[in-house]
This record gives sequence, C-alpha cells and structure tokens, in this order.
Amino acid sequence: TFSDTAMLRGYESFLEILKDRDASLASEVQRGYEDYFGTMKRLFDRIAEDQKDSEFLYLPRDPKNDPATEEALNKDPFGYMFPNEALSVGLAGYGSENAEKIIHTYSYGGQEKNGLLYPTYRSTAGIGRTWYTTWAEHSRYVYYKKSGNRNGCKKLIDALLKYNVSTEYYQCERYDDHDAYTAPWMPN
Repeated sequence: TFSDTAMLRGYESFLEILKDRDASLASEVQRGYEDYFGTMKRLFDRIAEDQKDSEFLYLPRDPKNDPATEEALNKDPFGYMFPNEALSVGLAGYGSENAEKIIHTYSYGGQEKNGLLYPTYRSTAGIGRTWYTTWAEHSRYVYYKKSGNRNGCKKLIDALLKYNVSTEYYQCERYDDHDAYTAPWMPN
C-alpha cells in the first residue's frame, strides 16, 4: 500500500504536466489514475468501515491484516509511512472525520512530538527517540495544503526548521531528541 500511494502521487504529478501541456494522453492517464485510486479507495473504505466505532483509524501494513504478516512488518520502522501518504493522496478525503482519526491515531502514544511525525528508533543514548524527518512531514504538509489548513502547514515547516536544519544550515536526515548533534547515516 505504501508503494501504491507513491504511484498515485506520481500519477498526480504526471497528470498535472499533461494537462498543463494539453497533451492528448491526459484522458487516458486520467482513466488509469481513477482506476488505481478507486482500487485503493475501496481498500481504504473497507478498513475504515471495520473501525467506524473507534476513535482511532489504524491502517494495517498488510492490506489483508494477517496477524503474522502484520507482526513481521511491524519490526521494520522504516516500512511504515503509509498513513501520511494515504492522507496526501486523499484516500480519507481532505479534512474529513476519517482523516482526522488517522492523524489522531498516529499522533497518539508518542508517535508525534514537537511537530515531528515519524519516530524510528530509540536514541543512540537509549533515552528518547530518533526521528526520521521530512518524508512524513512532507506528506502531511501536502494533506494540510490540499485541506486548506495553512496553520498545519506552518507548524510542520517550523518544526523542520527547528529540529531538522543544523546551525550550519544543512538538512539532517534524522533528529535525535536526546542528542541533537547525532545524525546517523549523514550525510545521505
């Protein structure tokens, strides 16, 4: 599902270019996009329906929600940007109750802090967390922008400027909330 949302974003960008150029392929690509989006929307709607009475809307890593597969996939913190990607392409709608339930779900229990959205590992000192920055924030920014939520966009930009850009003005890939000078795998 994560790669599918990336493909949908690719379709959106490609369509924007085709429409701007008044290209003859635009209608064919539009049909492809609508078919792909429709498949993903049906999957999303089924998951949302199963959780309609909950304050949370958890998007399983495995669309079949097989417990063994889900448990194996949950061991990799990098494999799960799908909720914010799903928001960015509008699977939950923009500004909808389901979209807000997704934001609530993935903000709950320390999954969001100081405006950063995607914790991956415990910090190198074992205290706090290490945040993989910019991808989830960008996807959420796109969602907020399409929802008309300028305040949400500003909060994300402010958090990235505060925690993701060094005093030398380069962008880090990680932010360690125990030791801000630790940026694993940098430069990337």
